[in-house]
Amino acid sequence: MPITLVVNAGSTSHKLALLELGGQDQPLHRLWEAQIDWDDPHGGFFRWRWGEETAWEQANMTMAHGRREVLATWLGRMLPTVMDRFPITAVGHRIVHGGEWFQESQWIHQDQLERLHTLIPLAPLHNKPALDTLELMCALCPHIPQAGVFDTAFHHTIPEAAITYGLPITWRQEGIRRYGFHGISHNHMARSLAAATGNQDLRLVSLHLGGGCSACAIRGLRCQDTSMGFTPLEGLIMGSRCGSVDPAILLHRLRQGWDLEHLEHVLQHQSGLAGLSGVSGDMRQVRQAAGAGNGRAQLALDVFFMGLIRAVGSAVAVLQGVDVVALSGGIGEHDQTLQQDLLAHLHWLGVRPPSQRPRPTETCWRLSDSGPVELWVVQADEEGAIAHQVAELLADSSPTGHREEK
Repeated sequence: MPITLVVNAGSTSHKLALLELGGQDQPLHRLWEAQIDWDDPHGGFFRWRWGEETAWEQANMTMAHGRREVLATWLGRMLPTVMDRFPITAVGHRIVHGGEWFQESQWIHQDQLERLHTLIPLAPLHNKPALDTLELMCALCPHIPQAGVFDTAFHHTIPEAAITYGLPITWRQEGIRRYGFHGISHNHMARSLAAATGNQDLRLVSLHLGGGCSACAIRGLRCQDTSMGFTPLEGLIMGSRCGSVDPAILLHRLRQGWDLEHLEHVLQHQSGLAGLSGVSGDMRQVRQAAGAGNGRAQLALDVFFMGLIRAVGSAVAVLQGVDVVALSGGIGEHDQTLQQDLLAHLHWLGVRPPSQRPRPTETCWRLSDSGPVELWVVQADEEGAIAHQVAELLADSSPTGHREEK
């Protein structure tokens, strides 16, 4: 069985998981995992464990020499121990932005690395740490093939009319278009629900709701439309991101003398649930405040829900109907109030309240009763989804070969 080391490098954290699996529908075994929190006040905070049943070990490392050096030091110590116990077949890296070139998961060689570096300005907070880590892993284990799994790749099937903005065509020719994100999650939801329902031509509205939020219209495992655009800032209201707004508002602020850095900081970090509520970008804290009578928190919840049902309606129109509406992510999986609100609101689609208490499983479960349209929850498993895509690459192509870019 292939053993894949999955690396998810983010702007504030790194997650690594060593997973053993045989194929898309076979069970997955988590042999080792590690998490790194770069926002810890004492420096890099590391924790790791062997298997899912063992206790976490942890350590702190000073950030005096920079994040990349700290990561190189820690991985240089840890990887030999891991590889002594488990033969790693391949490493799969989550890369947020693949631009127009990377429309599928693929093995990463030097020429792909050079092209990926040109995409860093499109997603600097995510692509740069991902590429830094990829290059580091290439140096630490040069004989293990490295694969890129792209958040944007799932959305390459969206029709041209849906990815093109109403801007000058020369801008489109420069690559300014809707790319879409959270594709690894939406793809995982589509595959999980096609298997659970036995319908490979499923019309699915998938809602990834966490710190970042996005909606996707999917038919037969192919994405038809999505809410995020040129960057992950567009679309639904999120924890601290504004989602879609009238661009004239931004021009208005610039004319008032705002500088670009301040404006971007507000849009990315002081908007969404956090900016509306004045409490937090964490849905749990916003709900708690609203329950205690905080009017701003209640407004934030109402605005969030309004954006959600708008997105559902738009996706249903694109698909010309729907079979399943599905939730995933921290909010989607655990916010029972939101789940109940959606059950009540989506009656117009044919969603029926459950006749018995839903039975959550490890993968996915139905919230509504059986009917013409159903509401489901899918447990997020980004690391597992990446490992499955790497397994498919191993089955389809040689890691030493040069995959043609599309």
